[in-house]
Amino acid sequence: MVHVKNINLVEPENPKDETVQIHYKNFPHSAALQTYLKGIVHGLQHESPSDSVLKVSFSKTGRVFKGMVNIYSRAGRFFARAEDLTINAMSHKLFERVRRQLDKWKAQRFRIHRELKDPEMR
Repeated sequence: MVHVKNINLVEPENPKDETVQIHYKNFPHSAALQTYLKGIVHGLQHESPSDSVLKVSFSKTGRVFKGMVNIYSRAGRFFARAEDLTINAMSHKLFERVRRQLDKWKAQRFRIHRELKDPEMR
C-alpha cells in the first residue's frame, strides 16, 4: 500500500505501511492526478529492490512543478529530482531518471550473478 502524506488534503491510505510515502505540498490534488502519480510510484516500487522504502514528494512553487524520489535499500540509494512547467513533463523526467538508475543497478546485479555462476564469463 501507499502511505500518502498530504498537507491539508486526504488522510493516508494506510498509516502503518511505511514502504511508500508520497508527500504533496502546494500541489494540485485532484483524484485523477493522485491516481496517475500513485500508479507511476507503484511501478517504481515493483522495479526497486525488494527491501526498498520509497519517499516521493511533489510540490509547486510559483508556476514550477517539482518532484523528488528517494529509494532506500540495502542495494543502495537511488535519487532523482526534476522540475518543469507542467506536471506531465516533470513526472516523466523524474521517473525516467530513477528508472535509468534502477536499470543500471539491475544490469550490474545480473552481470555479477552470471559471473558467479560461470567464472569464465569474467
